Amino acid sequence: MTFTASSYVVSMSTATTGATIFYTTNSTIPTHNGATPTGTTQVYTGPVTVGKCNVIFFEALAYKSGMSDSVVTTRNADYTAASKCGG
Repeated sequence: MTFTASSYVVSMSTATTGATIFYTTNSTIPTHNGATPTGTTQVYTGPVTVGKCNVIFFEALAYKSGMSDSVVTTRNADYTAASKCGG
């Protein structure tokens, strides 16, 4: 799992072809039942915009049927710095 942040956008990727990326934004471990997310887990479909002056705690993992889930990867997207919040 790889996180890339640019401007206020967070992108995620995995080296496993055909894998689904599950993620949360509340610092909880993503959960799923096969290819279906459960609880507060979301399926990553493209870059996630983080609002200005926010802190988002991403947790993500990659899932592919027949394989073990990837290790959970964490990213703290902190856009509260004075220079980014107009201070």
